[in-house]
This record gives sequence, structure tokens and C-alpha cells, in this order.
Amino acid sequence: MVRAKMKRLMILISAALMVVGSSEPVHSINQEMSGNPSGSQNDSSFQPRLGTYYYCFEFNRMNIGSASISILRDGELYKMQVYAKTNDKIDYVYKIRYRGENITDIDTVSPLETKITQKVKSTEKDILIKFQGDGTIRTSERVIKKGEPPDDEVRKVNSNKDTMDPFSATYLARGFDWKIGAEHLFVVYTGKKRYELCLKCIGKTSIEMPGGKRDTWVIVPTAKPLDADKSKSGEKKKPADVKIYLSADQDKDVLKIEASHTMGTFLVLLNRFEPAVGQDRTVRENARVSVNK
Repeated sequence: MVRAKMKRLMILISAALMVVGSSEPVHSINQEMSGNPSGSQNDSSFQPRLGTYYYCFEFNRMNIGSASISILRDGELYKMQVYAKTNDKIDYVYKIRYRGENITDIDTVSPLETKITQKVKSTEKDILIKFQGDGTIRTSERVIKKGEPPDDEVRKVNSNKDTMDPFSATYLARGFDWKIGAEHLFVVYTGKKRYELCLKCIGKTSIEMPGGKRDTWVIVPTAKPLDADKSKSGEKKKPADVKIYLSADQDKDVLKIEASHTMGTFLVLLNRFEPAVGQDRTVRENARVSVNK
């Protein structure tokens, strides 16, 4: 039983490390969502702050890891870099290193290319997602396990809807005109699976942050798988209850993510933001973080 609980804890840690940058949705539903999304207007004037956000991860008030997210602008493109890792204590039992890079068109908020490199214990995974003009999404994936030859796979998906990757989805979600009761619906492709993601604003509150209190929108995400998975059967486990706290100001920063599970509470907390005074400097500093460190 202890081993099973430890495995579930490590899965939660993996989810926390990925949720800031790229992940399969941590709160999913299989039934059809009822009703139509309301208040789906996107704020075309929204521009994310350029610079680096620094986050910490906590599980039941214990620090388990950290992440940084850099958003830069290159002409008419946004370039995002995400780095996440478990800390030394967690490394002893379950070491995770994660790096993600994304290029998104500013005008259409459409993803062009996403690269993900992650290492969980001794298993490495490299993913390259290319969004092509004809609606085809091409994914190349290489998995390397210790003592085994590389396992390469290429997948193609044809989507008849505007499909986001998890990185570009953050621009879209932050750009929505939020108010209590508003719902926004769109499709997210993780590189392997597609999800219909619904974000609903259930309230407004203030949370204490470094520098003082900030008003936030409380947003609950739910995700419905769009691709049939016949390999999974049996009893479905209750997903974590997730809340996203988005600042109710022009910056629309992700201040906190809270995931409640039977094992406890996961928190993703914003520590600080550093503006990109010189974009070249920001890129060089983040490039020092290695996925193999």
C-alpha cells in the first residue's frame, strides 16, 4: 500500500511540474459537457508581460520543485521557454527534469512549433510538434530508456478545429475577457491526445502575494478526451479538483494553481516576475538550465 501511495504521489508531482508549461489536463471528464460556452470574447489588446515568471511547487506545504517560464517576442512571434524540476529531496526518489519551447503567431494566437524534452528517473523523452498550414499536426517522439534502444514514433492528426498546444493555450486563456460565470471552450493537443478544454470562472477573490494582495479570478478547468483510448478500462479514478487563480488586472498573471486530491493539496505558486530588460540576456540565462542537471 505504501508503494501504491508513493506512486500516486509521484504522478501528482509530475502533473504539478507540467501544469505550468505543458501537460495532459489534470482534471478530466468523459461525459459530454452540457450547454454552450458563454462570454467567449477574446481581448485582442491583451499582450503578456515579456520576461520570466518563477514558480515553486508545494505538496501539503512541502516544497517539491520549481519552474521558470520566459516569454519573449521576436517580430510577430511569441517565444516561450519553460523549465521545471524536482528539488534535491524529491530527486532522491523520483527525479524529474522538464524543458519546453514554443513558437506562437502573435496575430492569430496559433502555435507553429513546440519542443518538449523531459527526463523522469532514467527515461528520457523528446517531442517535436509541428502545426502545418493545411491543418495537419505532425508529432515526432523519441523515448530512451536505460539499457534499451531508442523508440521512435511519428504521429499525424488532422484537426478541423482551431487546435492549441498547451503553451499557446496559456496565451489564449489569459486573453479572454473574464467575469464570473464566463466559460471558454477550445481544443488542446498535447502531442499524443486531443482534449476539449473548458475554463469556467466561478468567482473572484484576493490572495496574498509578495508585495501585497492581488485580486484574482478563480477559474476551474475541465477536459474531455476527444480521442478514444481502448487501452484503458475498469474503474475510473476521481481526478484532482483544480483551481487556477488569474490576476484580475491588465497583466492577467497566473498567480496560483491549486489541485486538491485524496492524498492532499498541490500548489503552484508564483514567487516573482523579472521583466525582460534585455531579451538576449534572458535567453542566455535560461539556456544554462539543463534537462540533465
